[in-house]
Amino acid sequence: MDKTCFVSSTYCLSGHVTQTCSATSNLLGDRLSGKYGRYKNIDVMKNCPTLLITDDDHALRESLGSLFQASGFKTLMAADGREACEVVDCEDVHLVLIDYHMPFMSGLEALRTIKNRKRLIPVILMSAQLDDQMSAEALAADAWSVHPKPLDISRIRGDVSSALQTIYNWSIDC
Repeated sequence: MDKTCFVSSTYCLSGHVTQTCSATSNLLGDRLSGKYGRYKNIDVMKNCPTLLITDDDHALRESLGSLFQASGFKTLMAADGREACEVVDCEDVHLVLIDYHMPFMSGLEALRTIKNRKRLIPVILMSAQLDDQMSAEALAADAWSVHPKPLDISRIRGDVSSALQTIYNWSIDC
């Protein structure tokens, strides 16, 4: 049975992808090497990467969504860490962009939960109140990278591209 989850005012059913994109997939067969070592039989979507953008700031979520959709990504939205975890459970998410400070569940708590469930998913943490301790905690929890707000869009794009190249061997120009 498909699990249904609520994502940014739309319902998403696990496994159903309706958007196409221009990203190229060059999978290494049954072995994938990178930041996390070697894994066998990893099931990844071959058409385009799906990004989950999680922030309690609706305008920022929508702006990042539009930016990445224009580059050919499928984007999903969540307003807090709890929603992000639900989306990861019911969608094929390839990368998560997540704010640190949110209601219900912080980005750091969500990062830990996501990594416990699906270790390979790269998670990029963002915060307007970033300090050294927060950065250290996020990196210790296996965040791909940590970005201060206001965001440097070219740096975010570079980290997204790098993560997808390293984890999935996707060559993406975003």
